[in-house]
Amino acid sequence: GQADFELSGWNLPGSALAVEPARVHLKLGKKTGVVGFGPAGEVAAPADTSIDGVDLKDTVKAVGERKWEIARQAVEVAFRDPKTTLRLVKMEPEVREQAVYGWRISGFGPESLPGRLGARSGDVLTAINGRSLGDPDQALAIYWSLKTAKTVVVSVDRAGRKLELEYVIR
Repeated sequence: GQADFELSGWNLPGSALAVEPARVHLKLGKKTGVVGFGPAGEVAAPADTSIDGVDLKDTVKAVGERKWEIARQAVEVAFRDPKTTLRLVKMEPEVREQAVYGWRISGFGPESLPGRLGARSGDVLTAINGRSLGDPDQALAIYWSLKTAKTVVVSVDRAGRKLELEYVIR
């Protein structure tokens, strides 16, 4: 039935379509989605796999423990609408020793597009293709280089553990 949901300070009128132990299926206006609950009741964002109205779920394929293939179409769509693309994650600078160490990403669940790409909410992105993300000018140059890249290696600090996530773009 009709209900008000209180999620992280947002009061949203909507309908609960189904309730499961770890998630709730909601209808908010014309949109439907799933809100998952992580450890200690932490709310995970809906599993959004769309950018600019194009569902990109099937353009990502895991080919190893930390390696994925991404269809070139997904990159083209992401660059066509960078504002919508950036809304898939919340990004905040991670400052250590009075300098930007990297960018902490959060606000998405494992079935969202970032989750399907191996990212986890709370990861700190520290470098791309060996280039530090701590310098804003360099970060912008890295961003534009991704448009034509064939391989992208993202260095991640995941709860103090250093990982590299590799993406082959086909």
